[in-house]
Amino acid sequence: MPLTRRAAMALLLAAVALAGRPEPLAAQAGYPPPAPGMAPPSFGEPTRQHFEILRQQETDRRSFDSFQRGQQRETDRNLETLRRQQRDQQRIRDADRRQGRAADEARTGSGGQAQGRRIGRPLTEAERERINRAARRSGSLGTPSIMIEDPPRRRR
Repeated sequence: MPLTRRAAMALLLAAVALAGRPEPLAAQAGYPPPAPGMAPPSFGEPTRQHFEILRQQETDRRSFDSFQRGQQRETDRNLETLRRQQRDQQRIRDADRRQGRAADEARTGSGGQAQGRRIGRPLTEAERERINRAARRSGSLGTPSIMIEDPPRRRR
């Protein structure tokens, strides 16, 4: 147990040394140490030191606010760029669709109507009879019908 006696003796000597000092330990200049970036402690002017710390904090706050404003401006600029690119891509897609439709209409010659469809007017008796005769000849219909099936729709 000599080690415990030594530790106890060291603690006792430290307590005596601290008790013999006239000012408490917390009253030393520079204690507690200032935060990083704060003004260094001064020994005889606590008022000046206090206002120096306040000035430093205000400077830090202003620089942080300006940094945040810059970040917000950059974010807004990037978002606007993305929106503009999306609008341009949408315009290009729409133009391509219009060109494709125009090319399909020119190729089929339907003038806006899908091939095989009758839009705008009902079938005449002569047209119905022609369709029924063709269906009977091909043997696809056992009974005459006026129903006409459209060809499968094309994807646009």
